[in-house]
Amino acid sequence: MSKTVRARPEVERREEAAVPPVAARSTKTPLGWWRNPWRRPHILATATWMYLAWSLLPVLIAIAISFNSGRSNSIWQGFSTQWWWGHPSFDPSGALFVSPELHAALIQSPVFKGTLKSGLTFPAKETTGTEITVEDVKGINWELDVSDSKELSESAKKFNGKIAAATGNLEVRPGQFRKLRFLIKVTSLKG
Repeated sequence: MSKTVRARPEVERREEAAVPPVAARSTKTPLGWWRNPWRRPHILATATWMYLAWSLLPVLIAIAISFNSGRSNSIWQGFSTQWWWGHPSFDPSGALFVSPELHAALIQSPVFKGTLKSGLTFPAKETTGTEITVEDVKGINWELDVSDSKELSESAKKFNGKIAAATGNLEVRPGQFRKLRFLIKVTSLKG
């Protein structure tokens, strides 16, 4: 290889004709706005907000009506919490947090799935002897009350150490050794 580097020969370039500038499409016209792919999604945003209003407005109206002091759903008769906590001058049995039937409906039939353990003992008999533990939820064991049915008691013994699903009413009680006891009055038990 030689130490001298040869220069490249000059390449003859044609002069390119100047390209006339293309007039930009106006986005002010409706058609120009529609053709712009980088426009803001006004139609999608409008449809989304209309759907949210259509689906949430009835819920907000129902919540507002629940604070009406009268029985009418169409005439506002004043602010009251009688449908939530009861009213002393009226019959409080129709209030959500006073009526046992309505209160039970709030916590009716949740399904608890986890590893079932039966035959447990705890000091001062503060356990039903059967509980469901979920590995993802640390520190919470749901005690199962299966004392009302011999069939449920036998099912609990059969599913001991296995994954099971319990359905029933949930009660939260204070405990002596545990701060809170989560007790499920079992209506069905499946493995």
